[in-house]
Amino acid sequence: MIKNKMKLMIGVLSLGIVFSACSNKNNKANPSSASTLSTSSKESKKSNEENKNSTVSKKDQGKVVDGSINSEILKQNWKYKVYLPNGYDEKSHEKYPVLYMLHGFGENSSSILEKSNTKDVLDKIMKDKENKMIVVFVDGFTSFFINSDYDKNMESAIKDELIKEIDENYKTDANKNSRAIGGISVGGYGAASISLKNPDLFTKALLISPTLWYKLDKDSLIRRNYLAFSDGIQNWSDDVYKEKFPTNFINAESKDINFYIRSAEGDTKIKINDIEKFNKKLEEAEVNTEFKKDGKEFDHDYDYWNKITEESYLWVLDQFEK
Repeated sequence: MIKNKMKLMIGVLSLGIVFSACSNKNNKANPSSASTLSTSSKESKKSNEENKNSTVSKKDQGKVVDGSINSEILKQNWKYKVYLPNGYDEKSHEKYPVLYMLHGFGENSSSILEKSNTKDVLDKIMKDKENKMIVVFVDGFTSFFINSDYDKNMESAIKDELIKEIDENYKTDANKNSRAIGGISVGGYGAASISLKNPDLFTKALLISPTLWYKLDKDSLIRRNYLAFSDGIQNWSDDVYKEKFPTNFINAESKDINFYIRSAEGDTKIKINDIEKFNKKLEEAEVNTEFKKDGKEFDHDYDYWNKITEESYLWVLDQFEK
């Protein structure tokens, strides 16, 4: 039976503790590639310190603003955050492409900005770029960013409410070629699912350590504490999960989407074999995909993600320039 909300909240907190406790090759092509990312822990500390100290001047910094929607679909107030690049001017005629970023387990719309070097990286990569982009950080609660009979209809809320909200209130270039979706961990799952189901809305997808399990471990806490794939009897139904798996939605229109997938062999939450299998399905369908596989010294955590933030966001920005 589905557990009551108090158990669910306790479970989500447990998951946050479990995921935050994780410890911490680059052939460019459609097939999987080996990344050159292999920083020792000592080098890693040094690298993080250098990043911290290499600040962008105030005039070149973007800003983050808060927003919310009284969502009819979610039946609640729904928060989001928006990164606006330096030079953004509400009075100008310039239009910007948009990246929608989805967070990981037990997180919210603030988490990526608070836990990662994303703001500094976005300031840095757009400092001297003629083309810039807006980034929207979405709150997905515990939804896996899908529509669920027993949780939230998050995919519909993003499609039918959030995109409209952003296009109406910010200077966006509102067409599919100027819209990307990305995510970390479960957000990567959501980005894969939403893009493949909605190629009319998104033509770029950034998947960072996406939780694309082909079968979730029997003892996973997620089975007990997330309702997105419930069948009304079990909290987690393998049949429902299989039915909703993103590769089921690959079709001829999927060729319009460009994917960038990044994960590590040392990831203890999602086996690299599952990511490779997902990537292979895209390749077999002749979907454009760039897959980078990092080493065994990296895990499913922000220590790893902070090292690949710049490359990941640069990939999206470069896609908008094509």
